[in-house]
Amino acid sequence: MIESEVILGFRSEDEAFYKNFYKTYRKDFVNFLIKRGIPETESVEIFHECIIILKRKAYLYELDKVQVSLKTYLFAIGKNKAFDHLKKLQKSIIYLSDNLPEVETDFTSEENDQELIQHIKDKISVMGKACKKLLISFYLEGLTIKEMVKRGDYENENTVSAQKSRCLKQLRESLTIQKNG
Repeated sequence: MIESEVILGFRSEDEAFYKNFYKTYRKDFVNFLIKRGIPETESVEIFHECIIILKRKAYLYELDKVQVSLKTYLFAIGKNKAFDHLKKLQKSIIYLSDNLPEVETDFTSEENDQELIQHIKDKISVMGKACKKLLISFYLEGLTIKEMVKRGDYENENTVSAQKSRCLKQLRESLTIQKNG
């Protein structure tokens, strides 16, 4: 079971909660996927996607029903995202075991983590109002593309899909520039 404080943390915008979550799980998660054939860069992207999924599930009160630990649930989501990723590339995932590995928790410097977190927040805060609204509606509120069209925010499904792709590309590119810079 996932503790209620953790669920409330995902429902919040508490920077300290996310820093702690990042420091606690990132390295183990990335190593877990690397051992299964996912490159590090893509493993980090999958980790970020999993955080968004956990946040959305917290908003939808789905985390309250989970009967396993947060780490087990996070890694299960990650494994599924890795399958999806590899399926797109038409590759297969390497099975080592169904048990979660015990990985040393020697993290990158706290300063680098803080810089990354702050950079992500900065990039999202300077995104246009439309991108912010679309990403929150889709990823946090869990609205489908059809539901967004029905709500009247967009003309048709193609418009929503195109806008979502542009917003995600913009965020990814801004994060890639920070990583390489």
